Amino acid sequence: MSLPTVQFGQYQISRLIMGDNPIYGYAHFNQLLSEHQKEANTSDQVMATLRRAEEVGVNAWQNTLTERSAADLQRYRDRGGTIHYFCLSRGGYWYDDPSLIDEAAKHGPIGMAPHGSGVAGRCFQENRLDYLRDILKRIRDTGVMVGLSVHNPRIIEIAEEEDWDIDYYMTARI
Repeated sequence: MSLPTVQFGQYQISRLIMGDNPIYGYAHFNQLLSEHQKEANTSDQVMATLRRAEEVGVNAWQNTLTERSAADLQRYRDRGGTIHYFCLSRGGYWYDDPSLIDEAAKHGPIGMAPHGSGVAGRCFQENRLDYLRDILKRIRDTGVMVGLSVHNPRIIEIAEEEDWDIDYYMTARI
């Protein structure tokens, strides 16, 4: 089975990109559901989920970079998995220490985006969009595609009006 794909830089990616919220317990409903999601998604289950995603034509996965997700991604690759990886920073992770962007790039993503509320939203609230642009430039300097994750559509408007160097947007709601 195959899904429609689109050209994304030098890659052909499925128009459907798998996320990681239910896998790693980011339910955004309540803590109990989050805990059940974490329990159910053992490393073996994550391997099976990624394998099944590729079987049905989903060839891209965006996840929040954590020790666990990085280990699962590496394990999947070691087993022959070829899913494309989009890296999303944890909360304020890159806001607090932008040097961690270089470490994230070592996991082989095709694109990286700072977290919407933890980085972009915080920069917007603190009137530090210049700092956000510096973070995006650091991502570009790693050689991967640059993403901008936002929860506030005004940030996308500003990025478009000012022609920021961005390859893609990731948003939970607009």
